[in-house]
Amino acid sequence: MKSLLFTMLLLLSVPLLSMPESGDNSVDNLCDYTKLLEGVNDQERQVREELYLRLVGIVHELQAYRTALATRKQYIDMFPAVYFHVTAMETNEIRHGKYAEPVWKMAQMIAFYEAYLINRRAWDSNRITDVEPHWELHFREAQSTQSSLPALCFGFKATLESAIDAHIIYDLPRSIRYTNTNFSSVSQTDFAKVKSEFNEVNSVFAHAQGAALSDLKSLSYSCSTLSSLLQGILGPDIIAMRTKAWQDAHNPGLTIKFENETLGVHPHSPSIWSYFLRRGRALCPPPISTLFLFDMSGSMSSNGGGTIPKIEQAKNAGRSTLSALRNNYQGVVNEVAIYGFEGACREDPTTEVFYFSRDLQEAEQSLARLYTGGGTPLGKAIRAAECRLAEHLTLTGQTDGKLILLSDGQGTCGEIRPQGVYHNAPTQTQQYTVAAGQCSNPITSNTRLRYYTVGFDIPPGSPAERDLQYLSNLTGGKYLNVQNQTQLTRAFRKFNRVYRPKPFPLDNQLTDDDRRKFDQGVEHIQSEKFVSATEVCEAYVKAHPNDCHGLFNLALSYEANDLYREAITQYHAYLSLCPDATDAAHVRQQILFLEEEYRDFLAFQQEVIRSDLDFLKLHFERMQNGRSVALAMEFRGFLQEKGDYYDRLPRLIDQEDRFFVGLAEDISAAFDRCAVMIRRNPDHWDRDAIPIVSMTYLNLQDLLSEM
Repeated sequence: MKSLLFTMLLLLSVPLLSMPESGDNSVDNLCDYTKLLEGVNDQERQVREELYLRLVGIVHELQAYRTALATRKQYIDMFPAVYFHVTAMETNEIRHGKYAEPVWKMAQMIAFYEAYLINRRAWDSNRITDVEPHWELHFREAQSTQSSLPALCFGFKATLESAIDAHIIYDLPRSIRYTNTNFSSVSQTDFAKVKSEFNEVNSVFAHAQGAALSDLKSLSYSCSTLSSLLQGILGPDIIAMRTKAWQDAHNPGLTIKFENETLGVHPHSPSIWSYFLRRGRALCPPPISTLFLFDMSGSMSSNGGGTIPKIEQAKNAGRSTLSALRNNYQGVVNEVAIYGFEGACREDPTTEVFYFSRDLQEAEQSLARLYTGGGTPLGKAIRAAECRLAEHLTLTGQTDGKLILLSDGQGTCGEIRPQGVYHNAPTQTQQYTVAAGQCSNPITSNTRLRYYTVGFDIPPGSPAERDLQYLSNLTGGKYLNVQNQTQLTRAFRKFNRVYRPKPFPLDNQLTDDDRRKFDQGVEHIQSEKFVSATEVCEAYVKAHPNDCHGLFNLALSYEANDLYREAITQYHAYLSLCPDATDAAHVRQQILFLEEEYRDFLAFQQEVIRSDLDFLKLHFERMQNGRSVALAMEFRGFLQEKGDYYDRLPRLIDQEDRFFVGLAEDISAAFDRCAVMIRRNPDHWDRDAIPIVSMTYLNLQDLLSEM
């Protein structure tokens, strides 16, 4: 059996031009693991799922080594490249429910790879004293041989033999002991099954050989002396080696030694197990549950900014969105529900159009059932929609959901914003929690929602727009103002954008600090902490400007923060460094989308400034008429929130002109000063604020003329 593995390694020695995924072992397929979780209680389900996701993370990391072999052509990457096929096939069998004791099996596989990774990372980081002696021998053999693969046929015997020996003779028995100790739930009765299933793995090698060969079908290089070389490197049979490893593991009196040097227990790192789990979750995220809530009030029957009624424009934009979700390339599973609202201020003014399902084609067809008529009971509708989404999340074991709201007017049933709030939530949060007991149906207390709101044909700066902005700010979502079907389609696309970072750096030979920095950026993007993600990704790219995966993640964080021009620049840099990336075509499409989005974004910012001018003029007139106390609360909210906006505006629109930047800074500082005045003396703040407001009004006019 060892000969089969060596055959694979020999064949992998040709110059690899590309390495496609091998059939059913692709990560997208591995993410369907429902059979593994069937018929078990909640505790067992969680254990199985977390172990399995760790394996998916390992498979993906091994695939990265496989890619590295094709690009760097170094001996040290040969062993993990073949390790990929064996591990992917075993993981695939696990997800299909083949093993009677999957917990033991998965834990042992993770520990087995963990031993290799700990030693490999230490070697790559030049921490030679931390490398165990059996792996140091292998790494030195790999380092001492020739570095170009065309000559590999004549120089890799010692490298490969040392890798096989290190992994099976010395790591395997220790990983078995670790699993037996730390996963003792395996009963003595079932241990016979464990041993039997351990032996069945031997059959995987023959299948893995064929998978490795499929990588090489289109390659012209071959080694003319393969047969003689193969005969020359045949060693002990792998089956016999695995059998002995099992016996050694269960011999309590046996000390595992390498060349008379006693080895320690299995090297274990909780941070590495956490690292595997984060990677697996990034690659196989839970379904994304989205509830679309459409305004069906009578005003939606008007044409607005288009040539057909707004409700028809909304239907068409929804169909385009659902079609795009069906054909997404990221392997994301979407389940959607569609509701409308209109009418009087009853407790639940929503109408079910389509209940939660992953059948997006049927959801697309259901949009035809949207109609118009009645008022805009926005406040009642969002409370009912929250409860419907929270109930679904609870029933399906999820915690996070997305609510996309489209409305074309101000609510007719009570206030959305608390008194004195301009549009920002009093305390902005990343996650809005629906509390247990808030809804008539039972929900968990940790159900978290995000609102993504669309103002359709709503004047910028109007009370209706500020209500929608408040909702999105409260929940850590986003708001967009749209005037026609094209803009609405892009808004839906933006709201359904899934920011999937590259989970691994392109360079596997990073220091531990650099790897942690990359991982931190990934973690921040996944948890949608995009401001923090930008800072971390910028630091990583500064240290590794040629890592296209780092550039991609930085582009994602810029995009999520609405820094369109900076995102476009980084996406171009990504394509320049990795022009043959599998997602290159999608990135080019995203660049075109962002360029269109940026043009609309600029036009909208101009409308925002015009709206601010109108708001400022109105309140300036009220101040002069002695109505300062009555307007102080709302005006203070405007000032506080707009100070932050103008502080960020130059970067948002990629404006570096010194005069423009100075104007924006002066406006931001003036708003902050006025807010302080109101807070300190709400009864007479206007005496000191009138000159500041007057100058700020002129600065806003100048700023608008510069855009």
